[in-house]
Amino acid sequence: MKAELWQLIDRLRSSPRGVEPSALVREIEAQGLTVTEEDIREIVGRFDGGGFIPPKRVVDFVTRLAAGRHISTALDFGCGVVGFVGKALGQQKSKVIALTQIAECATLSRLLCKGTAVEVVCETPLAWFEKTELRFDFVFGMPPFGLKAETSLPFLQETPRRSIDSATAHAAWAGSRLTDDGVAVLIVPTGFAEIQGNHSVETLNACGLSLVAYLSLPPGVFLPSTAVAGALAVVARKPTARVFVGTVSEDTNRNDVLLRNFNGGREGRDVGTGRLVAPADFRGVRVLEAQEQVDRTASRLGLTPTRLQDILVAVNLTKSSEPPGFEEQPNAVYLPMIGRGDAITSIGQFRMKPHNYAQLIVNPAAADPDYLAGFFNTPLGLSIREQSTSGVTIPKLTKATIGLMTVFLPDVNTQRMTVQTQTRLREVSAELRELEKRLWEQPRRCDTVAKAAERFERKEALPDWIDTLPFPLGSILWAYHTCGTDDKVRYEHLLHFFEAYGEFLATVLLSAFSRNQEFFASELKVLRDGVGGNISLQRADFGTWVRIMERFSKTSRQLLNGDAEQKERAFAAFCCRDPETIQALTESRIVSLLQKANSRRNSWTGHGGVVGAPEARDRHTELQTYLTELRECLGVSWERYELVLPGAATFSGGIHRYSIQKVRGRCAPFEKAEVELTHPMEHDVLHLKAQDERSALALLPLIKVMPSPRFAENACYFYNRQERDGIRFVSYHFDKEADVTGAFADTLQAITKLNAAFEQAGAVGS
Repeated sequence: MKAELWQLIDRLRSSPRGVEPSALVREIEAQGLTVTEEDIREIVGRFDGGGFIPPKRVVDFVTRLAAGRHISTALDFGCGVVGFVGKALGQQKSKVIALTQIAECATLSRLLCKGTAVEVVCETPLAWFEKTELRFDFVFGMPPFGLKAETSLPFLQETPRRSIDSATAHAAWAGSRLTDDGVAVLIVPTGFAEIQGNHSVETLNACGLSLVAYLSLPPGVFLPSTAVAGALAVVARKPTARVFVGTVSEDTNRNDVLLRNFNGGREGRDVGTGRLVAPADFRGVRVLEAQEQVDRTASRLGLTPTRLQDILVAVNLTKSSEPPGFEEQPNAVYLPMIGRGDAITSIGQFRMKPHNYAQLIVNPAAADPDYLAGFFNTPLGLSIREQSTSGVTIPKLTKATIGLMTVFLPDVNTQRMTVQTQTRLREVSAELRELEKRLWEQPRRCDTVAKAAERFERKEALPDWIDTLPFPLGSILWAYHTCGTDDKVRYEHLLHFFEAYGEFLATVLLSAFSRNQEFFASELKVLRDGVGGNISLQRADFGTWVRIMERFSKTSRQLLNGDAEQKERAFAAFCCRDPETIQALTESRIVSLLQKANSRRNSWTGHGGVVGAPEARDRHTELQTYLTELRECLGVSWERYELVLPGAATFSGGIHRYSIQKVRGRCAPFEKAEVELTHPMEHDVLHLKAQDERSALALLPLIKVMPSPRFAENACYFYNRQERDGIRFVSYHFDKEADVTGAFADTLQAITKLNAAFEQAGAVGS
């Protein structure tokens, strides 16, 4: 914003009345200052009185949607400053009315639309709709969210005034003022069409209107005003058999494809670029996206779809007033109707009251009950269960939706073999638990227990796990595994591994949450309060990364345990819709492990004496225990959330096709693969991609996989600190050239931005 404009605002701020929009506008006009749309947004964002305004990316998309239409008359209404879309239409010589009910907002709206053919009217939109006889070729509106409106409905004879959802009321009245070929585009909360209890689509139909398109908006699009998810509802005065459903993207190329498909009335390559859905079948864009992900997962696993009702003999329910509930029956599966609890095969395994389960009687010739129960507990099965729920407060399965579920099962023989293998694994687990119990109950017989445990040992188990890890981590563990028997060398490798793990996970978390600047800033303030403000990345150490990791891991867990919108925020941040993977990577036990490893590192590094063999052995044993616990927490989570490096790419039909390298395991060369994404990846930037996802998380350039300058061998380097002569990176596995200092402009830019964000939040110590 221009310096003179801010000087004016500072002068008005010191007046007794403060900064009033009307006074500000008078001064701006008196001084002949030019104010842009960006300036108006800045004013509204910094001071009260501007109301709730449409995000710029939404305005740009709606303006492009309107560009291909013949528009003589248009209306732009809302509950704050209006005219952002109307201004663009007014510049195209359309006759435009901008309507808001707040006087101060009307004043700013006139300043915004100055020099265009836009008439700003200050009146309550619903009251204005009821009395006007004007008709419009195009309407853009942003009604208030989450409120009820006391109103009658258009085109309905002798309809009494009643309280209905505000977005629905505004959509109905805006639609009633359209020309025969006109359309209304409204920003609405996702519940408008996705929560059937709102009856929004039925209300529009009763008023002679149709929902012709429903386009989901990106998560967090309204921040910092609100975290509520939203969509664009397109309403017209013509009947339609199917609703065009899609997703407005941050990628303008995909939006171009989406608009072409919408205008052409055809489906795209995926949900994001357009699907045609019967109104009665529509339960939300996220449900459609989840279904496509389920299909991709099933295809990858080589499974065929089966309608659940085709393999069931019966579906039984019980009431809370009918204790004890079900009778035990053979071939039964008990499926939780709420939540993500385990599907089970015995009443004795219940973890909830019986009425919260459905009893599925399985045809044993078509499916194995134990396998079906296990399937429902996999990420794929849980996703299918969630898609089939309905309800707002407590999403729940119904008898009807259970029968309509699609499950993905192998042939019955494979199912039975899987169950038999699972039984054997449980037997082994039980034996190991018994040995562990005996070890502590009979410590004098530890040699006997050790002998019994030998038959379960697998000498080469660690390399198998190393191959599931991202290369920056796997390469360090491989150096540890192959370094010989010297306990001092081995425990030092493990210290390096834990320090690297802390920086790696902190980088992942910073990369995920810094994508949403407003939310990121609020989290940095919490981080500041928790650590006393002493955070800086200029000379980051193990403790720095652990503190960052601790805060954002906790935030991740809180989002996953929150409501649907909070879960969506977590999924969007990580570009991963598998809650189990995110939960495993941000487990509180991992934070605790790294805190202990950091404490040990500080203690041992500060010890000035020579480390003897017994002490080295003790240190090695302790860190081995940490490694085992970390492995228990992670399992193969990193196999489901792979580190990749993009190569050659093409774009067609809204889909980005990439050749990638899977930067995984102990050493290069890396496995190559082809992937299809809905969002582009950044060239030469490491990304994390979850299985069957169509987007990937770009990592901040704090970790690099590159040839070493002197030896030209691929190695992994971690950001260490900012020095006078450049950025210093260190390698924890490549001893030929263990540190590199250079310009690294991308890293310098990232560190500068992060430190600026820390400073703005008060998170950098003086």
